[in-house]
Amino acid sequence: MRRTDREITEFHKIIDIIDRSDVLRLGLTDMDAPYIVPVNFGYTVENETITFYFHSAAEGRKCTLMENNPHVCFEMDRLIHIVEGNIPCNWTANFESIIGYGTITRLTILDEQKAAMDTVMRKNGYKGAPTYPDAIFSRMAMYKLTVEKISGKANTHI
Repeated sequence: MRRTDREITEFHKIIDIIDRSDVLRLGLTDMDAPYIVPVNFGYTVENETITFYFHSAAEGRKCTLMENNPHVCFEMDRLIHIVEGNIPCNWTANFESIIGYGTITRLTILDEQKAAMDTVMRKNGYKGAPTYPDAIFSRMAMYKLTVEKISGKANTHI
């Protein structure tokens, strides 16, 4: 990272940014061109290993690309504030961002799918214990993204 003064290396600070982020963007490989898609997500942490969970339609471009190449990159960010300057080159932004790499796996066991969806629901504000009709999981796909590498960056000084 070029701006090491903005690098975030503390694991708990990376988790804080994930907590405050609303969208996980997946970078997938589509032949010779990248394909970026935003998803709602949930996550778990075990022994400082982050696993993201998200859902999708049961088929489509995103599903095909993940099946063809499960190695992905991902990104999430938060724009906090635009900082105006005297001249255009003095403008900046206060932000927090995460970039990482990992491997995607499609979940096929119903109990795992429900647990994954629970994490997505909790991350998005659902209180209590969600219930789902079993048939819903036959019409959609649940995925987990096992994080292999992650880094953070922030400019939060005003």
